[in-house]
Amino acid sequence: MKQLHYLVICILILSCSKNHSANKLKENAKKQSEDIDIINDLLSKHPNAVLWDSLNGDFSIDYYPALNSSFQIISDVSIDDIYIKDSSYYVLAQSGIEPIFYFTLKVNDNLKNLFDSRRGDLKLKKIFIVTHLFGIKKGFDIEYLGYDPDSNHDFTSEETFFRATGDLIDIKTIE
Repeated sequence: MKQLHYLVICILILSCSKNHSANKLKENAKKQSEDIDIINDLLSKHPNAVLWDSLNGDFSIDYYPALNSSFQIISDVSIDDIYIKDSSYYVLAQSGIEPIFYFTLKVNDNLKNLFDSRRGDLKLKKIFIVTHLFGIKKGFDIEYLGYDPDSNHDFTSEETFFRATGDLIDIKTIE
């Protein structure tokens, strides 16, 4: 009798975990589909754009061909700061894991309203941007990262960082 109870409990646990796994797979597929839809929408508006996330390089010069394209589409962007300089809006953003890219982008005038009215939403959403980058340099920008000279952070790590500058042309978000 105990074995039958044990068997029933095992079956219930396994069936619940299978349903959970199936639901998780469906949810991930839906998110990937939404990502693809947004990228396709941005590509239709900016047909000569390069998908930045598909690039890989060890040196700044490896990214020059992408800089020579009209636009770059960058996904999974987090916006770290928005500021105004000389009456223009700028965004400090980052993307990537290894390497990490830090972007300083001047906001296109037609996007200023987004940053005035809905900037709080930007922390809650997945962000895709279209940029026109005109410079990239490998290195560690300690000012941008809020470097504290009294910290014990080891800045000689093997992590790769790039700093790019340009214009923010378009932005799309999903929840």
